Amino acid sequence: MDRNRLTKADLMARTKRKEKKVVKQSKVFLFIGILMVMVAIIFFVFALNHPEMSFNWSNTITYTIYIVYFVVMVAMFILSVVFRKK
Repeated sequence: MDRNRLTKADLMARTKRKEKKVVKQSKVFLFIGILMVMVAIIFFVFALNHPEMSFNWSNTITYTIYIVYFVVMVAMFILSVVFRKK
C-alpha cells in the first residue's frame, strides 16, 4: 500500500477542517468590525459631550485618521462576508 495516498474519507475530513477554519475567520472579522463600530460610537458620543477637548495637531491629520479607521472597519465587514461565502 502507498502511504502517501489519501482516501476519500481523509479528503473529506480535511475539507471539513478547512471549512471550519474559514467560518472561524469570518466570525473573527465580524467581531472586530462590530467592536470597531462600537468604539466609534462611544468616541462620537464622548466628543459631542466634550467640545472643549481637541487634538494637538491639524485637522488634516485628524481626518486622515478617521478615514483610515473607517476604511479598516468596512474592510473587516467585507472580509467577514468574503470568508463566509467560500
